[in-house]
Amino acid sequence: MQQFPSDCYKILSLQPDAGTDDIRRAYRSKAKLVHPDVNSSADAATQFRKLQEAAITLLDAAARHAHDVQYGYYKPGKKKGEQNLYTVSETSTHRAKQTVHSWLDGMTVFQDAAYKRNQEIIRNHKRKRRIVFISLIAAVWGIALLIWFFT
Repeated sequence: MQQFPSDCYKILSLQPDAGTDDIRRAYRSKAKLVHPDVNSSADAATQFRKLQEAAITLLDAAARHAHDVQYGYYKPGKKKGEQNLYTVSETSTHRAKQTVHSWLDGMTVFQDAAYKRNQEIIRNHKRKRRIVFISLIAAVWGIALLIWFFT
C-alpha cells in the first residue's frame, strides 16, 4: 500500500498553512544542506529524495490536499472568522481522492500482476508436462503396434 511515507511539513520544517513561496524557500535552504554534492554522508541521496518528494507533494494542490487529509491537517468546513486555506475545486478534490485510491490500489496491482505471472508459469509447466506425457504414451503405443505388426 503506497501512501505518503512521512509528513512533508516535518521534512521541510513548515507549518501546515505555509504558502508556495514558503515551501520553495524551505526546500532551497534544506537542499543546500542535504544535496549529495555538498553532503558527504551515506544517506544524503535518500534524504535529498525525500526532500524533493515533500516539496513536489506540497506544491501540487491535489497532492497537498491528499497529504493533508491523510495526516489530519485538513478540516472540512470553517468556523466563523477563520480563513479557509483550501480553495480546492471539486475536480481537484476528486483528483486527490483518485490519487490516494491509486496509491492504495498500487500495491494490489503489483501483487495481482505477480500472481497472474506465477499462474501463467504454472500453466505453462503443466502444459509441457502434459505434452511430454502424451508423447511418451504415443511412443509406447507406436512401439507396441510395431512389435505386434512384425510378430
